[in-house]
Amino acid sequence: MEANTPKPYFTSREFILSRLEQRKDNGSSRRGCVSLYCELACGRYLAAGAGDDIVIADMSTGEVLQRLKGHTGPVCSAAFDATSKKLYSGAADQKVNIWEWETSNSPRRILEGHLDSVSAIAVANNGQRIFSCSVDATLRIWDTTTGDQMQEIPRRRGVYCIAICSRDEKIAIGCGKGLLQIMGSVSKDILVENREAHIGAILCVSFSPSGQHLVTGSSDKTVGIWCTRTLERIGGYLQGHTNWVTDVQFSPDGKQVASSSRDGSIRLWDVESLQCIGMSAENFWWVEGITFDSEGDRIISGSQDGNVCIWNASLGGKERNHGHTDFVFGISFSQDGRLLASASNDRTVRLWDTQTGENTGVPFIGHTDAVSSVAFSPDGRRVVSSSGDRTLRLWDTQTCTQIGGPIEGHTRFISCVSFSFDGLRIVSGCRNNTVRIWNAATRKQLGETIQATVMVASESADGCHIVCREYVLWDVTTIWERTSRAIVWKSEKSGESIYENGITDNEAEKIIRSCGQLTPDLWPKSFPAYAADVYWEDDAVYSNLLGEKTLLANVHAAEDWKYHSERKLFATGLSTGVVAICKLITQ
Repeated sequence: MEANTPKPYFTSREFILSRLEQRKDNGSSRRGCVSLYCELACGRYLAAGAGDDIVIADMSTGEVLQRLKGHTGPVCSAAFDATSKKLYSGAADQKVNIWEWETSNSPRRILEGHLDSVSAIAVANNGQRIFSCSVDATLRIWDTTTGDQMQEIPRRRGVYCIAICSRDEKIAIGCGKGLLQIMGSVSKDILVENREAHIGAILCVSFSPSGQHLVTGSSDKTVGIWCTRTLERIGGYLQGHTNWVTDVQFSPDGKQVASSSRDGSIRLWDVESLQCIGMSAENFWWVEGITFDSEGDRIISGSQDGNVCIWNASLGGKERNHGHTDFVFGISFSQDGRLLASASNDRTVRLWDTQTGENTGVPFIGHTDAVSSVAFSPDGRRVVSSSGDRTLRLWDTQTCTQIGGPIEGHTRFISCVSFSFDGLRIVSGCRNNTVRIWNAATRKQLGETIQATVMVASESADGCHIVCREYVLWDVTTIWERTSRAIVWKSEKSGESIYENGITDNEAEKIIRSCGQLTPDLWPKSFPAYAADVYWEDDAVYSNLLGEKTLLANVHAAEDWKYHSERKLFATGLSTGVVAICKLITQ
């Protein structure tokens, strides 16, 4: 039984170290893939494969120090040498590159000889030699000073992983069809082997700090712990992952093992009891690799979507407040960015501390149908929510209680809601193509109902206009004069604009930009470039903050997302019930 395991809709992610840019190859889109993470001396630096490149980041600040370019295929493996401050990498281009990364972003040497992807790299003899293994079924030894190949050791099967024991430099080799071997560091003879360690290929291997144990992960979805002297398995296989195990690592004290998988999760195992004692939230992207920091307090992971994440090493092993249990339809930041409100199909509204990612207080319970949208008042003391139960409700963020009764008037599912910038009015949009404006204090409707197709509705900063957008079917944006209810501007997907009362495209753009409730992805597509800080394209969210197109998140499962520019926070609400809060670290 897995102890204190968080439910899969909860994420314990602390923050994002780096977001890796989308790459363009032969005109087609390919998102960056983090395939490997290592640390240098005192645990300060991190290396992450990003497609054909390698990103070096400072662990403490998240600052990207260097982007290494030189491989012509995806980076599969890398290892730091703390003595010489060099980095060694292997890639699908069949090459091993040696980098003096502090002074250059180009390889110092390129070692050639492998006939297939270089799957793993290991450093030996204080950096004097490196071992590389490949799918070409060879293990090769290189002199790091001259770059010469010292030895080629053929194996019967493709070699997928390699590890060197820090105690006696014995070498562990993981191969296809479950073959596990330990080789002598001097003689290069096979000291012991297990031909049936796993049913599937062994994809990852790691020694314990004492050198007495070995941990392996396999394509058969299991993790095994072994005695290095006999290669006999200690206890049963560690089971729980639902896809290939991509990486395994011992904690610095040897008492725990962390494993990552293509099922999108990270699991923490107790070595003595062989029980799972913590698990991250599963997601849609493969977790490609993990490592502990030097103190064992944090786990660094990287995944297929280009995220490098830092986790508390408990992975939620202690009891936590869980989040939503169904689709998250809407989210909203408070003006100061310290709180995030989320609205869910589970009929509740929840508040989150953006610094810790934890729930604050109890859920807001009152709606009798799905909660579709949520918004903060400018002072952050109130939250308004809309629902399929055809009502709006106001909530006190301090007491987590409902303020008065429901606001009624709409006759169909209410799809969106927002506060005016002065907090005096509430704007709501309904699926029967109506928009209503309410007095936030008296809860009474102000003026006539606006007839408009709407998915998002918001009041401009000066309070003079209402901006409505229907972006699912028709991609129509309409601006209304608030008091007269007259249409003053309208633009469709074709780029054609309707001008009334002298409102031009430039003036309309300024009004739309002033609507804080409208995120940049909902601005009219007819505005070319519009220099948005954050924007939506091809089912992904990007940023222009760094002066280049930078991938923030893939949002195939996103129901809503928001960006807080001042605090550089990015949040998404997912169909899985997860509310993910990420911090963008600029270069």
